[in-house]
Amino acid sequence: MSDIEKLIRNRSRVTLAMGTTFALWQGGQIITKLVPTTSEAYGLASVIVTLGAIGYALAAIAFWIYFRKVQKANAGCLINDDWARHIRGLAIQYGFFYLLGAIALMYAYVQFWTLPSDIVLQFCILVAVSSTIFSYVWLEKKGDASQ
Repeated sequence: MSDIEKLIRNRSRVTLAMGTTFALWQGGQIITKLVPTTSEAYGLASVIVTLGAIGYALAAIAFWIYFRKVQKANAGCLINDDWARHIRGLAIQYGFFYLLGAIALMYAYVQFWTLPSDIVLQFCILVAVSSTIFSYVWLEKKGDASQ
């Protein structure tokens, strides 16, 4: 396996770690805002928030280390080729449509039940970011399988 293939595989792993930890961190925060502080769910959600935030910080450090490896290998142009940009564009399109779905869902939800606007906004941001990241990793993995 070449160094470029290893860097691409590491990119997928780091990106997946960032997406997962971001979803845990922000999803846990949403849950802590929805449940009473005296419930067991609040304690569990607080643990998820803490682990997600620590995991996200570690994933950001791993992403920085990955970036340094790409710079050291002088492989930025090879990794950021037309195919990678195409996959990134598709992932952004997927994320946009998932965001529209989340907005529609939240719009319908608040017609019947009250929900603070910060939770609605945080949920929409969570869906937009996470769906784009997971779509990118999925499309990249799918593309590797078809090549």
